[in-house]
Amino acid sequence: MRLNLQEAIRNIQRELGITTILVTHDLGEAMAMSDRMALLLNGEIVAAGKPEALFHRPPSLAAAQFMGVSTFLNGSKAAGSLVTPWGALQITCAETSPSVTYAIRPEHIRLEKEPATNTLPGKVTDCVFRGEYIEYQATVGGMSVRARMPMPAPMFSHGEQVFVKLPREKLFEVAG
Repeated sequence: MRLNLQEAIRNIQRELGITTILVTHDLGEAMAMSDRMALLLNGEIVAAGKPEALFHRPPSLAAAQFMGVSTFLNGSKAAGSLVTPWGALQITCAETSPSVTYAIRPEHIRLEKEPATNTLPGKVTDCVFRGEYIEYQATVGGMSVRARMPMPAPMFSHGEQVFVKLPREKLFEVAG
């Protein structure tokens, strides 16, 4: 019923060319119904823009957490690298900064058997089959990382040593 109602409202919006304001606590519904959306946390707008942009690259730590991002890397930027306590990662920024936070969505993180560019050594702490994807928890140093790998995905066992791949093009900076 809810999906049918969403479709009907979108059709009415298009046919009449009207602006509609929808208030919801359902992130999926907000993204499905919006051309533009604003994210309100504690009564303040913390992000606004196209749903795709807010989902893939939320501008702040609070917005990223709300949008489902769970991996945050603190470090410093130097010559196209993010230097973290666990190792250096290539990033798409040439600026230098003494203290920054980068983030990555769980569906962009991969676990691999061999080291490669933008990988950090880690250890699998949990593995859950979710049908369309496998969700892994891994630790990198003392940091917990969640990876959602689409099927078919390689199978890793609890306690297995892996390399956590954080693709350069998927890492994004967030404001504190």
